[in-house]
Amino acid sequence: MKRIVVLVMVVLVLVGVYAQEEVPITLSLKDTEGKAVSNMFVEVSIKNVQTNEGRKIARYQEESTVELTLVPGSYIFEFRIDDFKTDGKDLYGIWESTIKTGNVVQEIIVFPVGTIRGTVFDKLNNLVRNVNLKLDCAKEYGEALPSKTDKYGYFSADYVPTGTCKVIASTSDARGIEDVIVKKGEVTEVVVNLDASGEQEKRILIGIGVLVVLTGGVLVVWRRKLVKKQLFGRKEHKEEKQEVLKEEGKEEKQKLHKRTEDILKTLNSKERQVVEFLLESAGKSTQAKIRFGTGIPKTSLARVLESLRAKKVITIEQILKMKKVELTPWFLGKEGE
Repeated sequence: MKRIVVLVMVVLVLVGVYAQEEVPITLSLKDTEGKAVSNMFVEVSIKNVQTNEGRKIARYQEESTVELTLVPGSYIFEFRIDDFKTDGKDLYGIWESTIKTGNVVQEIIVFPVGTIRGTVFDKLNNLVRNVNLKLDCAKEYGEALPSKTDKYGYFSADYVPTGTCKVIASTSDARGIEDVIVKKGEVTEVVVNLDASGEQEKRILIGIGVLVVLTGGVLVVWRRKLVKKQLFGRKEHKEEKQEVLKEEGKEEKQKLHKRTEDILKTLNSKERQVVEFLLESAGKSTQAKIRFGTGIPKTSLARVLESLRAKKVITIEQILKMKKVELTPWFLGKEGE
C-alpha cells in the first residue's frame, strides 16, 4: 500500500514538473514596411491572461529578435520601442497568443508612433491642474493620454499613433479641443485653451443658425425676383408679340393662302396661338420654343400639338429628346410646290 502511495506522488510530481516546463519563444520584430527593427531600446510587457500576472523585459536590442521562455498559457505581449536617435518614441505593437509546448517562432509587426507633450490654460492664461483629458486619434493602436493634467497643468503621452489626433481637455465648467499632427519619432507640443463650458458649442450653433437664416432669406428674395422676372418676361414677350401681330396682322392675312385662313377660323384659341407662333417662325420651331413663346403649359401644349397634327396642320418629328414642329405644305397651300 505504501509503495502505491509513493508511486502516485512521484507521478504527480513528474506531471507538475512537465506542466511547468518553460517553452522557448523567438519573436522577430519588423515595421510596417517589412524592415527588421534593430539597434533600438525594446520594452516587452507580458501579461498572463489566466493568472493576471505580468513581467517586463527591457533592453537595448542590437538584433531584431527577442528571445525568452514562458510556461504554456495565454499571454498578451505589448512592445514599446525607442530609437535613441530621435526625440520621441518610435514604434508600438501588441500580440496576443496561447503558448503551447514546442518552440514558438513569431513575426511581430510594430507600428509608427510619436510623442505628445502639452499644457492646459484657462481664459486668464493660467495653467490648470487636474483637468480631464481625452485623446481621439484616427488610428486605434498605441497608448492613451493620462486621465488628468498634473499639478502643474502639464501632460504627456508616449507611443501615440501617427496621424491626426484631437486632444480634449475639460472641467466641470470649461472645455478645450486642439488638433495635432503626430509624426514618427517626433515630439509634438500642444497647448489647449479652455473656454467656458458650452460656449464653443453655443457660438458654433449660433453662427450656423444665423448663417442658415441669412442664406434662407437671400434664397427667398432671389427666388421671388427670379419668378417675377420670368413672369414679367413672359408678359412682355406676349405683349410684344401682340403688338407685332397688330402691326403686321393685315399684311400677314393678305399673304396667307385662302385654305390657311379658312382653317385658322376653325381653330380654338390655343391652337390658333400655336399656329400663329409657327407662322412668325418661318413655319417651323421646336416644342420647347413654342411653350416658352406662347406660355402654354407643357401638358396642355402636348394635347394642342396632337390635335393640330390630327387636323394635318402640323407635322411632329422626334429628334433624340427634341420635338421638331412644322406647318404642313397642305395647310400653307403649298403642297404642289
